[in-house]
Amino acid sequence: MQKNATFKQMFNSLNPDLDKLCLTQAQIISFAEDNKEELHPKGYGNFFLFKCDDKYFVANVSFYSAAGLEVHVDRLGIGRVWNADYRFRVVVPQLQ
Repeated sequence: MQKNATFKQMFNSLNPDLDKLCLTQAQIISFAEDNKEELHPKGYGNFFLFKCDDKYFVANVSFYSAAGLEVHVDRLGIGRVWNADYRFRVVVPQLQ
């Protein structure tokens, strides 16, 4: 993240076709379990977009060395503004 943003602003800035940014829930779990070292090192959020029943959600995945993986799920449309100072990470499939 380079500037404060809502989830919608983050993902729409990458591609307005949100379906191209979605991962499956299985892909998110696999990535988190297999790439803990790639997640934000201070336990701050790593945001993954996914779709369920034609609605968009964001999985906020954190890794803590003492507690392990932690996941929170929010709707894409929540209005919370995330502070860029924490350098949250937005994880999407490689775009071509």
